[in-house]
Amino acid sequence: MILKQEHAGESHGNKYIANFFGIPSGIYINKNFIYSDLLKRKNLFFSSNRTLKELDNFFFFNGLINNITTKNPISLEVNNNIFSENVFIPEIFVFRPGHVDYSSFLKYKHSSVRIGAEFASARNLIIKSIFGSICKQILNLFNVFICSDVFFIKNFKIINFSVIDLKKIKKKHNFYYKNLIKEKKVNSQKGDSFSGAIEINILNIPAGLGSYLKKIESIISEQIFNFKSVKGIEFLNSFKRFKYYSSYYNNNYDVFKKKNIKNSFFLDKKNGIEGGVSTGFPVTFRIFFKHINTIFLSNNSFNYLNNKECLSFSERSDFSCILKSLIYLENAVSIIFLDFFLEKFGSDNIIDIKNNFLNFSKFLRKKKIV
Repeated sequence: MILKQEHAGESHGNKYIANFFGIPSGIYINKNFIYSDLLKRKNLFFSSNRTLKELDNFFFFNGLINNITTKNPISLEVNNNIFSENVFIPEIFVFRPGHVDYSSFLKYKHSSVRIGAEFASARNLIIKSIFGSICKQILNLFNVFICSDVFFIKNFKIINFSVIDLKKIKKKHNFYYKNLIKEKKVNSQKGDSFSGAIEINILNIPAGLGSYLKKIESIISEQIFNFKSVKGIEFLNSFKRFKYYSSYYNNNYDVFKKKNIKNSFFLDKKNGIEGGVSTGFPVTFRIFFKHINTIFLSNNSFNYLNNKECLSFSERSDFSCILKSLIYLENAVSIIFLDFFLEKFGSDNIIDIKNNFLNFSKFLRKKKIV
């Protein structure tokens, strides 16, 4: 693996410090692009107050000169503007059903449930978001784009649904907007949360990335399941394939004639990955989320200090993690595909990488492969 990341810091502590290894030299990094991505984390629609209060101010102190990469590790610091050393964090001894409290206590024997609970916070994903935003900018140089949509929320389906700007949602998707308003109102009253699914699309990925030993689907799945609410991933409508014969899904290689192009190959049913290797067609997969277990409702539980039955504590919570997960997943996938990209086309400097990429593109055109 060429790209690596190391970071230190508590989820809602004083600061995060991180190092990104493997980024080639000679690439201009647009910080405004990164801030724009981080702003998408703070989706106002289902976010808790703490998410909105914590500013994502960061600065690079290594690996960039005049915003251009040097091949040295890119080091950064993210400060927490609402952190205070004088704030007392109360100890909690009651487990919340469905949360990480219980399993964390069994493994690490913390003195308070609160310590393990913070392990499950999404705040630490800010580091992956920044790293992924850098990787996304590099992929964009080669016309490779990664985009995401909400596939469904709770029990109503959404297709091609942009959730970045609520005003645009209301204008273009009024029906879905009304459903979201209804869900938020109902869950605000009940103190509950709900689940959903996201669809990721990777466009203009070159053929030949990955291998049968390092399959793209395997690496994607491993990284995606690091997100704490993810419970399933589906490539190419795989969950419905059991209904059909294999002949329905097998790709047909049809030779056809085009002006100035002879014997070009065309995949009848486009599949972006075959045998763990990219084919040059778009890669599409869906990610399924569970509901958020941190809710305002109390459940039956017990106090592990005295083993007495009691109700679990309730606290602030997002109503759903679906909307803010879009940018997390886009950037996580950007890291994965840039790693495959650099593995094939080189990783020292952007000039050599572009030359290798152009030579490979010429080879495909020479062989009349579409």
